[in-house]
Amino acid sequence: MKSATDVDQSSTISESLAAFANAANFNTIPSAVIDYSLLCIADSVGIAFASHQFSFASSGTGAMESLGGTGPCSVIGGEQLLSSRDAAFLNGLLVHGLDYDDTHSESIIHCSASALPMALAQGYSHNASGQEALAAYVVAVEASARLGQIADGMFQKKGFHPTGLVSIFGCTLGAGMLANLTESQAIRAQGIALSMASGSMQFLEDGAWTKRMHPGHSASSSIMATALAANGFEGPEDAYGGRYGFYPLYLSGQKLDVSPVTHELGSHWELLNIAIKPYPVCHFNHACMDSVITLMGQHNLKPGDIQEITAFLHENQFDVVCKPADAKRIPTSDYDAKFSLQFCVAAAAARGEFGLAELDPVALRDKDILALAQRVNFEHWAQSKFPEYFSGGIRIKTSSGETVEHFETENRGAAGRALDAHAVRQKFNANMLTSTSQSRADEVWNEIMALPAAATLERLNNILSAQG
Repeated sequence: MKSATDVDQSSTISESLAAFANAANFNTIPSAVIDYSLLCIADSVGIAFASHQFSFASSGTGAMESLGGTGPCSVIGGEQLLSSRDAAFLNGLLVHGLDYDDTHSESIIHCSASALPMALAQGYSHNASGQEALAAYVVAVEASARLGQIADGMFQKKGFHPTGLVSIFGCTLGAGMLANLTESQAIRAQGIALSMASGSMQFLEDGAWTKRMHPGHSASSSIMATALAANGFEGPEDAYGGRYGFYPLYLSGQKLDVSPVTHELGSHWELLNIAIKPYPVCHFNHACMDSVITLMGQHNLKPGDIQEITAFLHENQFDVVCKPADAKRIPTSDYDAKFSLQFCVAAAAARGEFGLAELDPVALRDKDILALAQRVNFEHWAQSKFPEYFSGGIRIKTSSGETVEHFETENRGAAGRALDAHAVRQKFNANMLTSTSQSRADEVWNEIMALPAAATLERLNNILSAQG
């Protein structure tokens, strides 16, 4: 094992990823990967439609409009037409804004939230077919997942949001495919992207909105990095190693094995390990939420029956969703609540379910939920499979002295427990119906599923807008 500062073969990552992107096309991607990618895309689109009812969406839309740039690209669920860069930014914000979008578990990367906005904007601008856009989306997801997975959860431990840091590289490779970059240009584009990679976890301090914009920043910046490389702008050839490359810069001092980034590249597909979320909160909380709902139902428990709840996670997850414990028990906003294990477990226990309604102002002030959250504690679970899976469990001590527990090694939605097409369609419909009709939802779903046969993205670009 080499330390991050001693990785001397990282340039092969840039070269290998560029060669992979250059050779990839729709026909080189297995049908199972394409089929699942369509579900991920539909899931993302439904979430983007639902996001328009929240303030962050109107703020983001107003900001993009204030820049004065119009263009041909639709905003998902919106009425605006923007330039490719601005549409990519705003669509990334909309897909990720509710924290309801898919996650590659091992890398902790929200892949689709950047890859889809990139593929839509860059694909439409470059007159791509549906198959070309899908191939670029898949390559972006694949590269981002592989680049992130070797960090073993350490980006967040150091205060960096993995999606913000990593997804720009995958998006740049996908955007380069759609712009017909040469391999040499794709290598340089990754080096340019290195100077644009960013993402702070400071939002956890006060529930600020900055995490929401990270995927959009990656998608938008990848389009710029690609354009610069296409026009001869020189970026470092070694994006990932050297003295100040990606891994030495962001994981300084960590022991790294970089071989998984390129191992079986093009034959083993990490996209199939993308987890579509069943709950609109941080993925770290899901197994505990499922566990507490299971226990409440199995034992016919009510909140008043509970003396104490102990939630079990891996200790490397504590800083994101468990600490500081006193603040996590009383979230001040919906975004605070999404990253509070204590609140999410208490709300799931009290209501027997958890959807967007459990994040509205009424739920955040619910006395029963807040009282129960005060009785939620957390411990390290040595049997956790984190970061491969977001494992978790619950132990409930009742007021009568009984103790019951339930554990889930693999969170629902992860590869071995993936949501099927029916479940994804139900989630899609629920999200779409927050802002449009069932017939409109059906039209959007059908157009996404028909993407492999689309000669251009013209109809999809039109149908994704609020006007349809």
